[in-house]
Amino acid sequence: MAYSSLGTKIGNYIAQELHYSEEQKEVLVYAVDSLVLGVLGFVMIMTVGTLLQAPQEVFLIAVTGVVLRKFSGGAHFRSPLQCLVTGAIVYPLGGWFIKKNVPLWAEYTYINWLNICIVLIILLIVYLYAPVDSEAKPIISRSFRKRLHRISMVIIIICSCIAYFLPSSLGAAMLGGLFLQTLTLLPIFNTKGR
Repeated sequence: MAYSSLGTKIGNYIAQELHYSEEQKEVLVYAVDSLVLGVLGFVMIMTVGTLLQAPQEVFLIAVTGVVLRKFSGGAHFRSPLQCLVTGAIVYPLGGWFIKKNVPLWAEYTYINWLNICIVLIILLIVYLYAPVDSEAKPIISRSFRKRLHRISMVIIIICSCIAYFLPSSLGAAMLGGLFLQTLTLLPIFNTKGR
């Protein structure tokens, strides 16, 4: 199913030039659509993040969330447009909130304990629910499901370690990206459940 007219036109043109079969053309159009929507979403997120004067935090929160999502899955919207708009609002607002508040909290000694608690909550949710698949792309293989689960846990541990060594607002942005993505795993956001 094609979502963006630009992606569809590009995919159709490439398929025609390469003399692809109808089946190959559908796969190519889907891939180009996904790429165009991904780039458009990232540009929207970074534009709003720049307007909110928090580009570094927004970049880290978005990239960390997207990397975890690739392996953990999560809730899906009914249309790519809903996803783009929501992402262009949620990630920048999260980055802006972190930039404005974390430096104020960093002077308190409890910030490390708060970060540890956040990481433990993230690990628990991912341990219980990841990976969450969708009806359009169900995960059938049990071994593949286990591999996605393990990779998700490793990503959290690696990102948490990196976040520890970053300046407070940037480290918090990484944890924020993990946390926002982890929320999409909760059953309340997934009609299908686990």
